[in-house]
Amino acid sequence: MADDVPRRRVVGAIGTAVTASLGGCASVLEAMDTSDTGTERADTVTQRPPDSETGTRISRVESADESFDADGITIRQPGVSFAGTAPVPDDPGQYEYATMSSADATATATVYGNWKCPHTRTFVLEQLDGIVAEFVRSEDIALEFRFLGYRSGEPFLGPDAPRAARAGLAVWNADPANYWAYLAYVFENQPQEQYEWAQRDLLEQLAEEAGVRGVSQIGRALDDDAYASAVRATTDAASDAGVSTVPRVVVDGDVTAPTVDLDETRAQLERASDD
Repeated sequence: MADDVPRRRVVGAIGTAVTASLGGCASVLEAMDTSDTGTERADTVTQRPPDSETGTRISRVESADESFDADGITIRQPGVSFAGTAPVPDDPGQYEYATMSSADATATATVYGNWKCPHTRTFVLEQLDGIVAEFVRSEDIALEFRFLGYRSGEPFLGPDAPRAARAGLAVWNADPANYWAYLAYVFENQPQEQYEWAQRDLLEQLAEEAGVRGVSQIGRALDDDAYASAVRATTDAASDAGVSTVPRVVVDGDVTAPTVDLDETRAQLERASDD
């Protein structure tokens, strides 16, 4: 993306071609998988409604490396806000990955997601606020967020997925208090996952819109390949937990899929709260 793109004329939440697997996101290549007749597996591709401002809709994944043009699209304010509602640990520097927690939390749940996954978007924008209100602000559960940049040794949902994961870690380390606003802004404005949209300029602009301080740390992190080991460690941890698609919630080896069965995830967190 050109450096002179105006600050607010970037990605909108346009209609997304979703690669779906067991209620979560699979790789773009899996969505492009063909049968013996050479026909695309249309049953793995769905889409959310077109954005009211752009009216743009793409009904299927064209390729995994299509160029991304953000010109003329406006960043939208999220419909959900975690400002002042997501508890930030007293010493956030002790947490390598973004964590909502109070000092009295008795259990930790790990959310595995992907910045480019539309199902993770659904979790963040439609389900997370209720989970925070019921389990995190009640001081029962600490909620750790880890974003998969790789799966099976390959970038997960595009070559820019590791870059998005590293940018998120840079925001967490730069300004933990505003990390959750950044989370909401990215997912509110999430482009189609087949595009390589996790670009430095766009990620910095989303951080600025979210009020993140130290936005320049994102660029430095991307230039220096910072947090690469932390992203790789998340891949290993997910594999150890049996997580191969996202979003998933893991507590003491118990894995649930909130966008498939939110009640099951709530029951999982209730059990952890009672332990």
